Amino acid sequence: MKNLFYTILAFLLALPATSAHAVVLEGGGGGTTGGGTGGSPIKLPNPLQAKSFEELLESILNLLLFFAAPIYALMVVIAVYYFIFGGQSPANRQKAINIFKYATIGLFILLLSRAIVALVQAIL
Repeated sequence: MKNLFYTILAFLLALPATSAHAVVLEGGGGGTTGGGTGGSPIKLPNPLQAKSFEELLESILNLLLFFAAPIYALMVVIAVYYFIFGGQSPANRQKAINIFKYATIGLFILLLSRAIVALVQAIL
């Protein structure tokens, strides 16, 4: 179960890199006539769409909150599976309780993330 958690975490951390928007070249006119590129210079748009660090943090938090609810629901389903099909095994019941407890704590921290970011900014 620990490996599943780390796999989901690694997927979420790698998601922005894999789903990044393709960089589209603007302007640049054309061809090979006259030996030059011709037209206006090539401009690369900002792929992050953030003008400050605060905007970047806000967009990351929005992305995490977007994926948090389905992942939390999945973790609760896994915990219920261990709890129901664990039989009389105390180890499986404790595993189910721990999965539910840590998933709930993680969701709570994620929901309070904006307050945590504001607190850290106020301290620094």
